[in-house]
This record gives sequence, C-alpha cells and structure tokens, in this order.
Amino acid sequence: MKKTASNEKNWIPSKMGNLDTRQKREICIPDKIEQMKKKRQDHRMWTVLLAGILSCWMPLKGEAQDSLSSQHFFSVRVDDDFLNLAGQGTDRYYTGGDYYRYSFLAAAGKKRLLRKILYSPFTGTPSLYSIGATQWVYTPDNLSASTPVIGDYPYCGVLFLSLGRESLSPDHSGLFRSALWLGTMGPAAAAKEVQTFIHGMIKTNEPRGWGNQLPDYPVVNYSLYYEPNLFSFSRIFKVNGTGSVRAGTLQTDAQIGLDLLISNEKDNFFPARNAGTRNHSRKRPGFYVEVRPAVKFVGYNSILEGGPFDGRQYYHIPAEQITRILFEGTGIMGMQLGGFSIQYRQVIETAEFRTVQKQVYGGFLLQWRI
Repeated sequence: MKKTASNEKNWIPSKMGNLDTRQKREICIPDKIEQMKKKRQDHRMWTVLLAGILSCWMPLKGEAQDSLSSQHFFSVRVDDDFLNLAGQGTDRYYTGGDYYRYSFLAAAGKKRLLRKILYSPFTGTPSLYSIGATQWVYTPDNLSASTPVIGDYPYCGVLFLSLGRESLSPDHSGLFRSALWLGTMGPAAAAKEVQTFIHGMIKTNEPRGWGNQLPDYPVVNYSLYYEPNLFSFSRIFKVNGTGSVRAGTLQTDAQIGLDLLISNEKDNFFPARNAGTRNHSRKRPGFYVEVRPAVKFVGYNSILEGGPFDGRQYYHIPAEQITRILFEGTGIMGMQLGGFSIQYRQVIETAEFRTVQKQVYGGFLLQWRI
C-alpha cells in the first residue's frame, strides 16, 4: 500500500526500534534545533528587557541627594502554603512565590521617563524606587496525575521583572504606590524546574503534570495602590483605608479594604515602610501587628483563564466558572531595628472558581539597609 503523508508521519515513531543510531539522530535533530531556537529567543527577550529597564533606571540613581543616598535596601520575600500558622501545607493552588528587590530613596526631581511611567500624585516628596524579580508557582491539588485534572487549577508559572515607586503624602498620612511588571508566564518562567528541584531536595512527591502547564504568554501589567489614614486612637492604634487597581495581560482586578494597625511607634501610619525622608536609625525595636480585610473584584486572570488574546487550545478555567468577587484576609506581624526588618504574613482567600476550595499560605519578608 502506498504511504500517504499522514501514514508516513505515524510510521516513523512505530519503526524507531528498527532504525540505526544515525537514522534516529537524523529524526530527532529537527526537534532539538527548535528547542535551541526557542531558548535563544527567551534569552534574547530577557536581555533586551533588562537593558531597556536599566536605561530608564540609571538616571534616577544619579539624582539621589546626598542626604538620601545612603538609603538603599535589599529585600527577600518567600511565600509558601506550608508557611501557615496551622503548620499543615496543602501544596496546591498558589503553592509558592519568591520576591527579590533592590530599592533606594530618591529626591523629587526632573520628570525622567521612569517618573512619567510610574505615576505618583505626591511629586514634591521623595520616592522609594525599586527593581526586582518575582516568580509564582501554581499547581492543582492532585500532583500525581500526568493529565489535566478537570475542575482543578492548571499548572502555571509566572516570572517577571518589576519596577516600582512608593511615595508618602507631604504630611506622611497617605501612601501611594505604582508598579510595572514585564515578563512571561508559561514554560519560560522555569516554575517546573524550580518546583521539581525543591521536591527532589525535600524527598516529597514529584509533580507529574507540568507537561500540561499553560503556554508562554507575555506579562505586561500596571498597578496603582493608595492607602490613606482614616483615623487613629491614642496614637498607637490606626485605621487605614486601602484601594488598588491592576490592569494588563496577567491580572485585571480592583480591591478595596481596611488596614487595622497597632504599633509601638507613635504617629507612624506605615511602620512596615523601612525608608524615611531623613537618615535615622531606630534606637529601639519597632513592633507592629496588622489585620487587613479586603474585597477583590476580578475582571480577568490569565493564571486561570490563559492569555487574553490566545487561542486557548489547552486546559484552562472557563470564564463562566470564575468567581468575580473574592474575600481576602491578611494578618501581619513585623519588627524593625535600625536598617533591618523582618515580617511574617498569613493570607486566607476564598475560592477563585467554583470547583476548588479556599487557599491559605504564609510568607516571610526580610529587608536590610545596604
């Protein structure tokens, strides 16, 4: 029988055992070449992205006044669903996140490109600028399945560079942040490699479904956040309002809430903020506790639904199953001494779509002045 193109395609794998080494190599080489090309494209994308960010970033550093130039910080934050107060990890949904950030305080100055991109209504006060890298890892509840688990989270990795700006109002009673995220979701985010390595190191079950993760898709997201003080009691207990909006290819949503704060630092409405407009060192530890209830309104979530302009010929959560109103509670405990601070947080969030449960995770943040 004469082989058609379709028969020829199906015939090759079935006859691989009858081919010699040279013939097998000739068949596999095209796939390897495509993989190498994709890796080169990913490396080129990150190189161009980093070069563009640095070209906007360096002029701001040069404008820092002498009185502010010593306020440089480095911070590391690690989230994990095992870091909860109950001590019972679930290893599902948002299962881990890593944040690395360098920041510095710069005086108000000329409207450079980055100042125009990162909006602040408080243009006359110093701003804390930051650049960092973030990785998120999402997995379903069932890690042993090698095929998509219908009704559960899709495997998804996210990796992005972040540019941020944080400013206080002139009377220090309001905090404003803006941020730009640039990166990718999908295999290029390397979430599979990170989680597989960690699970191998701690000798636990290896996730088997990463071959079904959401495909590569660019991340371009912009966010605004505002937190004003609403009222205070006895200069130690404060109540702040919180509001934020995010828009882009990764997440589009809005959130409103409260920040109920107790701190031993009088008249400090934002004790978690380590930077100040004057060089100073705390002579005694500063402690604070926060409870932050919030309501989130979800417009689009690529981590569940896939890229907004993608064909979505893969497993994802349909739009009609997404829960559009979520309730979130965050508890925070922190301590600062001099230029060092440590913080623990625990987050509880209601189910993001119909067929899953609420999620609970915790995280540690370490920050020090450099």
